[in-house]
Amino acid sequence: MIKNLVFDMGGVLVDLHPRRCVSAFSRLGFPEMASLVDSWHPRGIFEQLELGLITGEQFCDYVRAQSGRNTSSAEIHAACVSFIDPIPDYKLDLLAELRRRYRVLLLSNTNEIVYPYIDAHSLCRRGGSSADYFEKVYLSYAMHDMKPSPTIFEKMIADSGIIPQETLFIDDAERNVAIGRELGFETYRPAPKEDLRQVLAPFLGN
Repeated sequence: MIKNLVFDMGGVLVDLHPRRCVSAFSRLGFPEMASLVDSWHPRGIFEQLELGLITGEQFCDYVRAQSGRNTSSAEIHAACVSFIDPIPDYKLDLLAELRRRYRVLLLSNTNEIVYPYIDAHSLCRRGGSSADYFEKVYLSYAMHDMKPSPTIFEKMIADSGIIPQETLFIDDAERNVAIGRELGFETYRPAPKEDLRQVLAPFLGN
C-alpha cells in the first residue's frame, strides 16, 4: 500500500541539458565545467556547491578567478540554469493531483542557484508555491548531503516520518534507485523524457 511519493527533480520532473550548460560556461571562459557537471553526480567545485559547502557567490568568484574575466553573477547564474528546462505544465498538474491524495516529497541534488530558479519559474509560475506540489522539499545544498549517500535518505525518513515500505521513490539515477531499494523503498527509474502520466495513472485511479 503506497502512501507516499518521493520525487527526484533533475531527469524526472525537469529535463537536463549538460552539453548546453557546458557550452554556456565555455562562452564565459570557463571550459572546466565540462569536467564538473554530470547528470547524476557533480564533481569538484560544483559538487561543493551542491553540498552547500560553498555559497553561490563563492562559486561565481571561482568562475571569475579561473576565467580571468569580470563576468557578472547574473551571467554565471544564467549559465547554471541553462542545465535545466522548466517543469512542464502536465507534470505540475500531475503533482498537484497526487498532492491531494498522497504525501508527496522532493529529494533532490541541487544548489542555491538552480533550485530558487526552479521554484520561481516552475513551482510558483502559476501563482502558487512549492507547497501546492510537495509537502516538503529535501535539498542537498540545505542538508549538506547528497544522493546516493544513504544518510540523506535517512535524514528525510527521520524528519518526515515516512515508512520506506509505504513509499514510491522515483529517480533517474540507477545508483540512487539502488540505495532506495536497499533502504526498503519501492522504486521506479523513468526513461529520459518518459511520460509520467502513464507511470502514475494507477495512483490516480485512472
